[in-house]
Amino acid sequence: MHVRRKFVEAAKLHPKESLAHHAIDFIRALYQVEDKVRPLKGQSLDIHRRYETRQQEAKPILDTFKNWLDEKALKVPPKSKLGEAFTYALNQWDKVITYLDHGPYEIDHGLLENALRPFALGRNNWLFAGSPTGAKAGALFYSLIGTAKMNGLIPFDYLQSVFERIRDCWTEEVYRKLLPYSFSF
Repeated sequence: MHVRRKFVEAAKLHPKESLAHHAIDFIRALYQVEDKVRPLKGQSLDIHRRYETRQQEAKPILDTFKNWLDEKALKVPPKSKLGEAFTYALNQWDKVITYLDHGPYEIDHGLLENALRPFALGRNNWLFAGSPTGAKAGALFYSLIGTAKMNGLIPFDYLQSVFERIRDCWTEEVYRKLLPYSFSF
């Protein structure tokens, strides 16, 4: 995702058939492979199928992309936007390819960044939470709401149901059933 962003910034300064656009085409092809293995809502993730598909389809694209980056980087001024994109991609390469060997990993961390964004935006407001305990409570709710969203729950309905059921909890096992990842209405 970040490698793509660097090439998109460079592409804005270059004509259609530039190296930046070619790099974006490689990245687009990788995301097309991911679209094939991303589970639909309600389906479980098949990590073995995801791994196999990545090895068969994404790895050759990445190998070709890496060779292309190595070759073309020598011909691009390093201080230009395009040069910075090449340098960034090559410097991050070990991190870029990590997802290939791990079926549960996403190709990027965009979903996680989007889930954390409200937390980051609210961070300055917590300076005025009244006390460290108040700030901790706010952070706890942000975490619960974010986790509820990631598990396909509507946060308001989830919290309302939890508040109704929590008074009947007496064991850790029962409390755990109220967590978003194991919750059922």
